[in-house]
Amino acid sequence: MNKKFVILILCLFTTLNVLLAQKTKAVIYFKNGDTITGLGKITGNYVKYRKNRKEKSSKLHFSKLERVKIYYTDEITNYVYLKVENQATPKVFEEVTVGDISLYRIVSQSYNSGFGAMGGTGFSGGYSYTIKNFYLKRVEQDFVIHLGSNQLFTKNFKKAASEFFKDCPKLVKLIQNRELKKRGLIEIVEFYNHQCN
Repeated sequence: MNKKFVILILCLFTTLNVLLAQKTKAVIYFKNGDTITGLGKITGNYVKYRKNRKEKSSKLHFSKLERVKIYYTDEITNYVYLKVENQATPKVFEEVTVGDISLYRIVSQSYNSGFGAMGGTGFSGGYSYTIKNFYLKRVEQDFVIHLGSNQLFTKNFKKAASEFFKDCPKLVKLIQNRELKKRGLIEIVEFYNHQCN
């Protein structure tokens, strides 16, 4: 009974999320300079869009696009398609901040059902959580570098950030002294862009 209820709630949540996302204003920028405005959402390496609510939706692969701007209720977000260091296939990233060093992220949702948490027989209640993976890109590079995520089991942030920003000793000192930490990654990137050049 409880397991069926959880699955039903998840299905309803997913359906509602998809319906709401298809009503979001989007501007699609092509590599040739053309643009289209309509309603859209990001699905993997595609943007699913339609010109208005009555029109059937279409899909465009990001390899044909310069970027996609989505107008969410509380913010405007740009999405770009970038190569990743040591990976063959580019990915779609959300722009966080842009400058000499730019910060990007990939946000995904996950769900733990809670089943089996009590010796494999009980139900402890499920929960959803957000995983944010962060990537950095220098303006002269054509790829992004993965710096870690907001989850516990990621590479040592202090070591990775100190290595990446080693050309700015005053920033490295702040990272080493833990005055700037992973949760302040936007602040770290903006510090570099405004005080290390």
